Amino acid sequence: MALSPYLNSMRLYWAKLIIALTLVGLSVSMGWASSVQVVDINLPSGEEVPVTRYAAKGERVILWLPSEFGLQPQHQALALALQGLGVETWLADLHTAYFEPHGRNSVKVFQSQDIAKLIEQVIGETRRKVFVVSSQGGARAVLNGARAWQLAHPGDKTLGGLILFHPVLYAQRPVLGQDAQYLPVVRATNLPVHIIQPSVSTSALRVPVLMAALAKGGAQVSITRLKGVESGYHVRADDQVGTADLKARRALPSLMIDIMGRLSTLSLPTQAAALLSPVPLSSKAKIGLAKYRTATSTASLALEDLSGKLHALKDYRGQVVLLSFWASWCPPCVKEMPSQNRLQHRFYNKSLRILGVNVGEDAGTVNKFLSKVDVNFTILLDEDQRAYKDWKVYVVPTNFLIDKQGRIRYGSVGAADWDDPDVINIVARLLGETAPPIH
Repeated sequence: MALSPYLNSMRLYWAKLIIALTLVGLSVSMGWASSVQVVDINLPSGEEVPVTRYAAKGERVILWLPSEFGLQPQHQALALALQGLGVETWLADLHTAYFEPHGRNSVKVFQSQDIAKLIEQVIGETRRKVFVVSSQGGARAVLNGARAWQLAHPGDKTLGGLILFHPVLYAQRPVLGQDAQYLPVVRATNLPVHIIQPSVSTSALRVPVLMAALAKGGAQVSITRLKGVESGYHVRADDQVGTADLKARRALPSLMIDIMGRLSTLSLPTQAAALLSPVPLSSKAKIGLAKYRTATSTASLALEDLSGKLHALKDYRGQVVLLSFWASWCPPCVKEMPSQNRLQHRFYNKSLRILGVNVGEDAGTVNKFLSKVDVNFTILLDEDQRAYKDWKVYVVPTNFLIDKQGRIRYGSVGAADWDDPDVINIVARLLGETAPPIH
């Protein structure tokens, strides 16, 4: 977004002032006298990015790029903690540079040449091994920028590796019932990559597939799994995280030092990996309940409920089934449940059955959740996530609306509004169709 020189300068002035005031508050509250400064770096795109530098004399340096949700106060607290342990950190406020509001698509405006310039600047000023860090969708900028730097600096091995918190690297929102496609740069990354993966996260269920895709480009991929920890634990406010999250956050500076040490022992490539042509995307994902591409017979499904009774989907022929994949830690799943309850009540006597497939949690966890949340439909357990994989589910909630003949007719990637009159009409229409003969 183009701004007049005056407005641009004022924007940067206020951004730097806010950062400086925040740093003063953090330094005072944490009792640290810190060598911290905000510097402006001119980017090839013509933008100017404010970067907060937490100087330290250790042998390794971190360049931290924001996720789609921007830099948070916890980033600054973490940088101060790392500084106290001898690790220099540079926090790049790219949203301010591009005058881009925080949001899921914001990282798409971060240009790879600009990220390469930041890496070059950090290396040039520190003359030390550099590691680039980000989380979620920010991983896109890390991979693209690191590869651009490699192309500009063949033979240079100063970039020691990439550290990614629960990365999201899909080429587009997953399409219902289809294999997800990763960004082309995933298979063109050959620098060492370490993933920090909380278990309470949708991305945790698919991280082995991502690791395999990264390895195809030549990347040496390793992972730290954090059991019982939620995604975003390292940046969310204290009142938004649990005990396990806070414990993991306190341990994070030492963990990152350990990870950088391990990455430093790995061999580094001398040039960037080849970028392959992207796989054509067959269709665009839709938000809310949408018609399935073709009326397709379902994959098999046989799971136990909380009492141990086995439910096979084939036994529900002649009824309309809403198959809903969910997890207790998923806010959109929980928000969707009351409208699912009402839908079940509205159409129960007309042979609608809702089967809620819990993904990856044990019976004790699910029962504890159900003691607090009212759910009036059958809950099935997919603790080993086999059904989740067989049905090509990538996010929760994901819903499949199955007709009386056992064919998928509608579905949603993400929550749907089951109180919507149009949705209710779709369900009613399916219920009005003739059931297949029973043999």
